[in-house]
Amino acid sequence: EEPDLRVLNYSPGPLDTNMQVEARSKTADPHMKKTFSDMFSGGQLLTCEASCSKLMKILLEDTFTSGTHIDVFDV
Repeated sequence: EEPDLRVLNYSPGPLDTNMQVEARSKTADPHMKKTFSDMFSGGQLLTCEASCSKLMKILLEDTFTSGTHIDVFDV
């Protein structure tokens, strides 16, 4: 229908956001609370800026196939 339209499915990774802070501090499920806390203390969270930079790299290179799924850790 729209031959000039391309779609990208981008997975930004685990981001260090206010929502992550809420998940670490207010999640009722102790297993999930530990998972979120471990990600934070283990340095596994990405800044929004780092993830966005990788997305911009993909978009500016403009070589992705429409419909492709790209994970931040694969960039």
